[in-house]
Amino acid sequence: MKHALGWVGYCPQPSWQSIMTLMNSAIANLTQSLAADLGPELEAIFLFGSQAAGYAQTAVSDTNLLFITRSDTKIQTIRDYFFPLWQQQKTALKRAPVVANQNALRRHLQLNPHLALHLLQHARQLAGEAVSPDLFRTQTNP
Repeated sequence: MKHALGWVGYCPQPSWQSIMTLMNSAIANLTQSLAADLGPELEAIFLFGSQAAGYAQTAVSDTNLLFITRSDTKIQTIRDYFFPLWQQQKTALKRAPVVANQNALRRHLQLNPHLALHLLQHARQLAGEAVSPDLFRTQTNP
C-alpha cells in the first residue's frame, strides 16, 4: 500500500512468548553475572512487580529487580559491575533495579507498606543466600 510518505508494509509485532523469553534471558544474564562478579557483597536478588505476581503485560510491563547488598558495599562498586550489563539489557528490562542494604530496605518499607506487602506476597528470590520473608514484614504487614 502506498502512503504519502512512502510504502507502508506489514510490520509484525513480536509475540508475547518472544518478549517474555527476551526478558527472562536478560534477567538470568544479569542475575548470574552480578552474583558471580560481586560475590558476598551482593546478599540477594529478588524479582518483584507484575512479572513475579503473574500479571505482566508484555507491551507495558517492565522488570522490577531488588538487589540487597551488604551494609558496607559501596554503591560505586555496584555501578561499576552493573552499568555494562545494563547497557546490554536495558531494552528488555526497561527499569533499573532498586539497590539497598537490609537496614535501608527496612526503613523504606516502613514508609511504603504497600510495597512491603507486595514483596511479602510475590517476591521471588533469584540469587544469593536465602533471605527470610520477615525482611519484608512491617508494623502494618506483620
